[in-house]
Amino acid sequence: MNNSYRIISTFDLECPATIVMTDKETGDVIERGIWNPDPANKDDLYVCLYNPDKHHVHEPDVLEDRLDVYQLEEVLTPSMYQQLQSFLFDKNESFTFELKESDFSMPPAVMLEDEIRYETMRQKEATKKNRK
Repeated sequence: MNNSYRIISTFDLECPATIVMTDKETGDVIERGIWNPDPANKDDLYVCLYNPDKHHVHEPDVLEDRLDVYQLEEVLTPSMYQQLQSFLFDKNESFTFELKESDFSMPPAVMLEDEIRYETMRQKEATKKNRK
């Protein structure tokens, strides 16, 4: 899979940036907010790949199964994580930067596959409901 990845600033205190993943084969674009629930803590950055609003799923038991939250310092390499922190907390300007696969500690394809798997699961559930 040939994908592109970038991080874009948002200037939102609780969601200061967005990670954008594009599948170059299909053209699918997946955007996920980078959360910072405690803006005073530079190490409190997370990304969740599943978007319950997009998929219209709000049942707690279903959400719990789908909400894979990753601490960003476990997703990015240490140097890229430090660079992101610097852009988010030390500079007061908008930014966009491209990520290479080597900037990730975990394969970014895994993140895309998780999103695709959940979308497929959601579609199957909707089909079952429609057949009843």
